[in-house]
Amino acid sequence: MQPRGIIIQVTYAHEHPPYGKRGHWPVQIRASQIVSSPFEGEPAGFSYVQTEVRSRDDVEHFLFVWFGRAHPTRRQVARANAELRTVRP
Repeated sequence: MQPRGIIIQVTYAHEHPPYGKRGHWPVQIRASQIVSSPFEGEPAGFSYVQTEVRSRDDVEHFLFVWFGRAHPTRRQVARANAELRTVRP
């Protein structure tokens, strides 16, 4: 992945019993949530966010976002958040 790259993965599920904390979709990624250490099997130099939220109808929204650098720019985070706003559950 290029340093400016972003990968977004969203998975929806009905967990029994419900898993995630209640919240609103889309979530807003904050810089404080970004982990700069490698995810399992991921080479050094990337960062990621992993979170989940459960909507009112008990649909679990599991989110992974990978960034092409260890410390993504503000613009990368803003681009990821803009893209998340286009994803409808």
